[in-house]
Amino acid sequence: MRVLFITNDAKDALISRVPLSVWLNKSTKIHMDIVSPDSILLKQCELNVLLSPERKRLAQRFFFYKSLPRSYDVVVLRGIDTILLGAIAFRKVKFKIFYLTGLGIIFNKSLFCGSIFRFLYRKVLKIYKFLSSAVIIVQNPDDKKDLNIRDIYVVNGSGLPYFIEKYEKSNKLINICTATRLTRSKGLDEILGLALEIKMSSMKISYTICGSIENLSTKHKEIIYHLNSDPRINFVGEIKDVSTYLKKTNIVFYPTKYREGVPRFLIESLMHGNIIITSNVPGARECLSGNGVFITSPKEVLRFLSNLNHSELNTMSKLSRQLYESKFHNDLVYRDFSNILIKTVENA
Repeated sequence: MRVLFITNDAKDALISRVPLSVWLNKSTKIHMDIVSPDSILLKQCELNVLLSPERKRLAQRFFFYKSLPRSYDVVVLRGIDTILLGAIAFRKVKFKIFYLTGLGIIFNKSLFCGSIFRFLYRKVLKIYKFLSSAVIIVQNPDDKKDLNIRDIYVVNGSGLPYFIEKYEKSNKLINICTATRLTRSKGLDEILGLALEIKMSSMKISYTICGSIENLSTKHKEIIYHLNSDPRINFVGEIKDVSTYLKKTNIVFYPTKYREGVPRFLIESLMHGNIIITSNVPGARECLSGNGVFITSPKEVLRFLSNLNHSELNTMSKLSRQLYESKFHNDLVYRDFSNILIKTVENA
């Protein structure tokens, strides 16, 4: 079976789709090519990676998709913009899969006129699905429920580009890590709030925040410079590899409000055996099962941390790793994805 996977997120292609393609090639009779806008990919893997125009150039992307070979058995279209363009460009390819790694800000219940946007989103997706005879993949049960469309499969996350056999945690000092885009929808206010609470406390806590501050307001940058003066707080900026910090961390804080599929940062944290403190929102809630708490209030987070003992740290750390191995391990995620590919062709 030949599969073409189209994503217009270069980071997603490198971190998630290349490892998936390698696994499929080794473990199944499925060969998967990838379309990505990042030319660096061409040098970093031996797979057939096709260079796509940038995300904003919709017309160029459409005609590029039209120029691609039609010899594939299945075309996988990741993201709503790619679905809208690719479903038309590949209308002659019989089997299509619409892959949604999160529903985005439209499905935030507090969005003004959100119910209208959600109605239109579902309606357009249903029409495209019907015209393309496609199936849909999402990453969590809440997204499946909210879309309320037939033939939706759930695959837990996208997999990770590496695997660690063993992990070691020191519980002498509480080390917290956050890695995300520093925006309000991703919990910027709560992140700054927790750093401020730590600065005002006398607790022996280390807090590392990974994320670019380049696009933040002058006011936010001044707050961060002030917080960074405390040796326990470290804003390290945007980084390529968060695993370096997750090895040293025993707790992660992820106060997102955004409708993600399943946050890769949380899955990676589970693999490293880190305790999860996050929001009770779709996607993030899939990463908790006795291994953390749903808290976003900085004061409550600090109160939770002050009451943690070594035994609880060890227990929850083990539960995090167990959840990763039973739900998010690459072999499980890639197997589920390959089974959907096979089922899509065989059922037709």
